[in-house]
Amino acid sequence: MQSIEGVGVSPGIFIGVAYVMDEAALRVQRRKIAPHEVDQEIRRLDDAIEASAGELRDIKQEAETELGPEAAKIFGFHALLLQDASLIDPIRALIRDRLDAAEYAAYKQFQALADRFRGMPDSAFTTKTDDIDDLLERLLTHLGQTESSAIDDMPPEAVVIARDLTPSETIGFDHDRVRALVTDLGGRTSHTAIVARAMGLPAVVATSDASELAHDGDTIIVDGARGRVILHPDEETLERYRKGIERQETYRLSLGELNDLPAVTNDGQVVELLGNIEFPTEADTIVANGGGGVGLYRTEYLYLERRTTP
Repeated sequence: MQSIEGVGVSPGIFIGVAYVMDEAALRVQRRKIAPHEVDQEIRRLDDAIEASAGELRDIKQEAETELGPEAAKIFGFHALLLQDASLIDPIRALIRDRLDAAEYAAYKQFQALADRFRGMPDSAFTTKTDDIDDLLERLLTHLGQTESSAIDDMPPEAVVIARDLTPSETIGFDHDRVRALVTDLGGRTSHTAIVARAMGLPAVVATSDASELAHDGDTIIVDGARGRVILHPDEETLERYRKGIERQETYRLSLGELNDLPAVTNDGQVVELLGNIEFPTEADTIVANGGGGVGLYRTEYLYLERRTTP
């Protein structure tokens, strides 16, 4: 049994199966272009920027709907970077003056920006390096350099463990499979923390070396309140945490005894209780928990679940 301490950023306890995401270092081979190809290469860059910006607008809107404005700010930061002349103009200059291909020029400039962030003493800046890497990968994808890869082999009841997680990775997880998050890096204000809280997933960050110590298939406990991750727990520890989960569930069920009581304050003010849903079947859950209607119905799921208009 091995206990790893970190920073708990999203409360809850989960016992599951480790899924370790490899950190693939992004490397772009340098390629030269001919002088007559400069204008064409700059157009490729501009088209990739425009396509990336369009994606970010869609993701930001989806994040605002599903996870709230705080999580959506991450993608607003990405969009602002794409509009920053101090970042984009030097890329064009590398293409024009050094005859570098757009992929390599973008890679060099983004890496230089990431290095500046890493050198800052404030963790609020150093945690932004993964946002820069995420944006670079998106841009390179539209330049034909990389392909987005879906995680198809992730087991059910998965605890995702990674060196760090980009915003796109975190928001793109299959919520039916991913039940908790653990990262080596990050802090209370990192995007992993923000998205985990919005998704209601127990999460521990800043563990330093969890991704190196864990292996796929390991039994793992994530305690998001205490900031603790336990690998290969013994039976006594498993039983203790199972009882902790049972206590949480008992408390949750005890609240159910209040479901049929009217929502009225001591001075007679009636409070309307509404629930937010993504799927029509969740309406039953609202009624079962004493709700009187739907507050927010995220109707995009009606379309995402099917190929034809509902």
